[in-house]
Amino acid sequence: MKDDEEQAGGERSTKLALVATEAVSGLLKNGLAEAGGRAVTIGWEEESFPVEALPEEADALVVCALRLSAGTRKLASLLVKYPRLAAAAAQEKGIRKIIYAVPEVRGIQDETGAALRASVVMMQHKYGAVVLRCGMLRGLGGAIEGWSTGPVTIIPGQGWGMLNVLEAEDLAAGLVALARGPVEENGRERSFGLASSEGGISLGDYIQLTRGGVIRLHIPVSVVGLLKSGSGESLEERALLQGGSAGVEANDSEKLIGKKADALSKFARGKVPRWLDTPASSQ
Repeated sequence: MKDDEEQAGGERSTKLALVATEAVSGLLKNGLAEAGGRAVTIGWEEESFPVEALPEEADALVVCALRLSAGTRKLASLLVKYPRLAAAAAQEKGIRKIIYAVPEVRGIQDETGAALRASVVMMQHKYGAVVLRCGMLRGLGGAIEGWSTGPVTIIPGQGWGMLNVLEAEDLAAGLVALARGPVEENGRERSFGLASSEGGISLGDYIQLTRGGVIRLHIPVSVVGLLKSGSGESLEERALLQGGSAGVEANDSEKLIGKKADALSKFARGKVPRWLDTPASSQ
């Protein structure tokens, strides 16, 4: 029987120390295996980073802030403190490569946006991290992936926020590719964008096209906030529900994973004509 660090043919798999929510790490598991990687996962919930949880001989530390939900004050604190603690622990453990995967968001109207920007600068300049700017990772449901009941599609707010779709398998492939790539001499200020869709789409159109339904029911953002009062909102939700964006300006999909981004029609379960790559918003 082969060692579990080996792929078919005896090639060693790429080992990642993955800091992510349980839901995100579960979503990435199959894609990492398909791309030739595997991960030891560490959550965002601890007040101090568990250095002992870092695996021996890891190829890279990946700190993944995608779909990370918390109240405003806690989320801002996590973004400022936890990536730094993780990176310092990785360097202490001898892990040379650090990857910081963050949503490329705009329009956030609270301190979490500033905390995200500060954390990116800190990770690049102090720890030489490679930053992976991501579109909206889908597959976890919630307000920004919408709900439907019969012919009615339920859309939070006005649905004006713009997004690019990011599939879990593409994110996994991108992380493995970055972990395998050469380490530059200075290792600073490297940044890549990654999305699975070649065009952007409004949140309302995305929900209606993927969920179906012919009638839109818009519910106030304040109601969504009440429904999520226990868990808080992610950076993606904060941006999209306020009319901002979770769209990648420069998509490096082909450079990173050798795959051209797909037309939006692929992500709408056959509800968008194949010739219609970027449907105009009906907002």
